[in-house]
Amino acid sequence: MSRKYPITKSFGFAFRGFIECARKEPNFKVHLVLTLFALVFGYILEISPAEWLALFLAIGFVLFSELVNTAMEAVMNVLSPEIREEARIAKDTSSAAVLVAATVSVLVGVIIFLPKIF
Repeated sequence: MSRKYPITKSFGFAFRGFIECARKEPNFKVHLVLTLFALVFGYILEISPAEWLALFLAIGFVLFSELVNTAMEAVMNVLSPEIREEARIAKDTSSAAVLVAATVSVLVGVIIFLPKIF
């Protein structure tokens, strides 16, 4: 039987998870700082609505991937506190997902910002 929570409580859990990741995960902090820079540059350089859309999708892709990676690592630490090959693969693969997201977001940033800077 699943426990039902009011929607406000469910959002509270989600915000708590976001804050937890922001407080404890150094890479997430880096992504948040880079997000701020990208948003400020987008505003200063007056990017188009389509460029804003691409920028928001790239930012969301990276933050989502980092949150899932953090969750995966936490679950693996509980399920497999000892070093096991399967746990290592799960952690490495979720980290690779963040790397892919970050790489794509850098490419999006280059495509949007470089022509406006030069």
